[in-house]
Amino acid sequence: MYKQMTEDYIRNRILEGIKNDLSKTEGTLTYDSVAPVAIEISTLYGELDRILTQGYLPTSSGQFLDLKAGEHGIERKQGNKSKGILKIQGETGSIVPKDTMVSTNSGLTFKIIEEVVVGIEGHVLASIEAMEIGSRYNVPSNSIRTINLSLAGVVNVFNENPTGEGYDIETDEQLLDRLLLKVQKPATSGNKYHYLQWAKEIQGIGDAVVYPRWNGPMSVKIVLVDNNNMPVVSEKVAEVKKHIEDLRPIGADVTVLSAAGLEMNIEATVELEAGADKKVVEDIFKERLLEYFKGISLENGKVYYSKVGSILMGVEGVVNYPSLTVNGGNSDVSLSDEQVAIVGRVVLNG
Repeated sequence: MYKQMTEDYIRNRILEGIKNDLSKTEGTLTYDSVAPVAIEISTLYGELDRILTQGYLPTSSGQFLDLKAGEHGIERKQGNKSKGILKIQGETGSIVPKDTMVSTNSGLTFKIIEEVVVGIEGHVLASIEAMEIGSRYNVPSNSIRTINLSLAGVVNVFNENPTGEGYDIETDEQLLDRLLLKVQKPATSGNKYHYLQWAKEIQGIGDAVVYPRWNGPMSVKIVLVDNNNMPVVSEKVAEVKKHIEDLRPIGADVTVLSAAGLEMNIEATVELEAGADKKVVEDIFKERLLEYFKGISLENGKVYYSKVGSILMGVEGVVNYPSLTVNGGNSDVSLSDEQVAIVGRVVLNG
């Protein structure tokens, strides 16, 4: 709206308004007195333009979008730290203190949240939590291999299973999507959009697909994925189910379930740069596959063979891959409307 209010335009208007015979050319007292004022006024007009854009949903962002969402009773989801179980191997009686740090090869750090002692079996399990909020801390099994300080009697650490339940703070795009869902697609009397809105209100739920009348009249099926486009843990499914049961119309038969994870088993022959560590390359490849799978739509999803190859080539240390298979083949893998891709067995040969 105020794009024409540039520094030059404002300065010239002010100079035109000065009615005297003094010189107004650049370098004169009059010009030099007016120029800084024109700069400040132009800056203010720029801020006015920015404020105007923040007043409308499609162009709002940050704290202004939070305020707009608050007008409709919607709050930004604040994310969650990833959690998991670490297996510690060592001499019987070895103590591992609380807050001991462990890391992946790519540098993601977790802390042990309780003191543990290695048992007579030569190992002990410890609960771990990521140091920061975020989905990038949801790492595959056997990714956490490094203990960040020397502990007497401890010889090895690793996670037998993937870590999970780490969610990013809701982005502007995700918050706007939920807000527009409420504003533009009215949720009334338990219609399809009502169930979608209820499901996505729960922390950790990233998306859902609603199937009305899937098993006859008054039946509704809701398929969930978490914020990372991964299967939802049973406790979270139960939380969504309870939330909907408290709000749904009387008589509705509601089924809530998680999307099923379809493992992507990948095997490749790779040529590495001199000095590159194949294990490190493999771990980084797995983490980047997770990021790719996170962006695949729940509906009509597909894992593209060429994209997997591109991700592999993008890992530092990889020079070439003479062969690559995804689930035993070299073609795209289609997903059903109730499936999401998850990282399965990843083997890099060479």
